[in-house]
Amino acid sequence: MTTTTRNNAYRNHRASGRAGTQCEQILALLRRSRVPLLRAEIAGNLGMFQSSVCARLDELRHMGAVVVCAPRLNPATGVECDTYRAALLWDETEAGQVDMFAGVAA
Repeated sequence: MTTTTRNNAYRNHRASGRAGTQCEQILALLRRSRVPLLRAEIAGNLGMFQSSVCARLDELRHMGAVVVCAPRLNPATGVECDTYRAALLWDETEAGQVDMFAGVAA
């Protein structure tokens, strides 16, 4: 029952367009940031629930738009957590593809 309710809520959220908007906001923030950000920092900056940020980061990572970086200490919890940044052209994608012009002189 819980899984069905969760799946229905997710489908409704996607259909409403809110999930896409959240992905765009997260990606815009990561592109502006000079350093990789914690999930909690993303949630705080955008006024989103951390659970929503986690779900959208997972979607963005699977699309190859976001890269998981080195862990950093979360000052609020004292726990080391992964950080995230926007993917760059030369990052390897989830599918294992790499920039076809990598290593070619300009």
